[in-house]
Amino acid sequence: VTDPRSGSAQLEVDQLDPQIALMIDSLKPGAISQPQVFKQPTGELSTRIVLLKSRTEPHKANLKDDYSKVKNVAKAQKEQETLETWLQEKLPTYYLKIDPEYRDCEGLKRWQAAAGVE
Repeated sequence: VTDPRSGSAQLEVDQLDPQIALMIDSLKPGAISQPQVFKQPTGELSTRIVLLKSRTEPHKANLKDDYSKVKNVAKAQKEQETLETWLQEKLPTYYLKIDPEYRDCEGLKRWQAAAGVE
């Protein structure tokens, strides 16, 4: 099982399907679970067997053990900053019409200010 967002094989328990989390709870690294029948999103019944390759003890994030996570967070922050900068630069040159129903929306206040909407 890999994290679909990062592609990492290191997953936190809260990212797992609850049934898989229960399966691996009693497994030791290198152990294989008993077959388990489960229902796929399509409604079909399937069977899964889980091999627990390794278990990482909880720890504070560090570059040695969590490089891919730190890299993904830094990349996401950089993308967000770049988008914000671009928006702040472009908004004054665009016409922005906000439906009166949403004029008091806190999430739109900064867009209104940047676009000169009163």
